[in-house]
Amino acid sequence: MGDHMGGLWIRPMRDEDVETVSLLEEAAFSMPWSADAFRDMLAREDAVYLVAEQDGEILGVCGLHQSFESGEITNVSVCKEKRGAGIGTRLMEEILKVSRGREITQLLLEVRVSNEAAIHVYEKCGFQVIGRRKDFYEEPWEDAFVMECKL
Repeated sequence: MGDHMGGLWIRPMRDEDVETVSLLEEAAFSMPWSADAFRDMLAREDAVYLVAEQDGEILGVCGLHQSFESGEITNVSVCKEKRGAGIGTRLMEEILKVSRGREITQLLLEVRVSNEAAIHVYEKCGFQVIGRRKDFYEEPWEDAFVMECKL
């Protein structure tokens, strides 16, 4: 995992990353996960969390929960100043590799219907919209697209 392309390193999240990652979440989402929620996930066998690091700074995070041959992608977030630089795409490409290594055949995720930048990244990585969840998000209330990628 850690190719250093452009000084960006994708690696597994560690305990000492949790505080930074939870601050990144707070900046990105109206209903962010807490540091404790991330800590709980790190301890689980069925979860994988990756961070994007550059010059010692964490710029993004992406999580995967596995249930048999199916996986759900959670918490894809990139720090606001660095959006559009391909970090989200790099995280997604790495999580796809990890998924294949875990013999996952189907990945799902939810995304706000208005989040065109994220939807574009997911489509580029092989996801397509398969459904819509009404009022899935709060603050502000908004529908979610359900997207799927077959591996």
